[in-house]
Amino acid sequence: AQANLDKVNKEIDKLNAAQDALQAEMDAYDEELMALLTDLSILEEDISFKRQEIDQAQADLEAAKIKEATQYESMKLRIQYMYEKGGSGYITMLIEAESISDLLNKADFVQEVSAYDDEKLTEYEETKEKVAETKEILEEEQAELQEVEEAQQIYKKQLDSKIASAKTKVANFETELANAQKKAKEYQSTIAKQTALITQLKEEERKAAEALEN
Repeated sequence: AQANLDKVNKEIDKLNAAQDALQAEMDAYDEELMALLTDLSILEEDISFKRQEIDQAQADLEAAKIKEATQYESMKLRIQYMYEKGGSGYITMLIEAESISDLLNKADFVQEVSAYDDEKLTEYEETKEKVAETKEILEEEQAELQEVEEAQQIYKKQLDSKIASAKTKVANFETELANAQKKAKEYQSTIAKQTALITQLKEEERKAAEALEN
């Protein structure tokens, strides 16, 4: 019984050590998970802000297109007005023009259109292009942020799985430890009974020896 008790006590010590090591590992996972959750929270805020920027860029782009179209229509009206006032060749140029660039490249138009119209139209075109480029860059940045977020979500699932597995192992250790401690108590009880029996037998033996001597 004593040998079994010593064996069980060693097993208890090993279980306690293994449980402590596993708990430390699980604590490390928990800390890593908390840091990851913080990063994910920051990422979500960045993505949300980036979406707002994209929405604003889209609104700016639509406004730039409207300004460009308005300026273009104003230029055509002025050309028509000049024709109606006696100019020649303007209506033909207007009808044949296929685009804003086509209008701007026609020599007669460049000579007649005001410097203000030319400058403003160019400004609106450049603004539209810059806003479109900005929107494209923002969308690329948003896509990159979402890729990072997806990767971290995958890693979070892996961490959650490891933590769940560690918790299961801790629970198993606790069960094994409880069983070992139960065995230890049983062996201790057996030893106590055997010790008491031995003490009783020795006492009876001593009394018997005294009786023989008397």
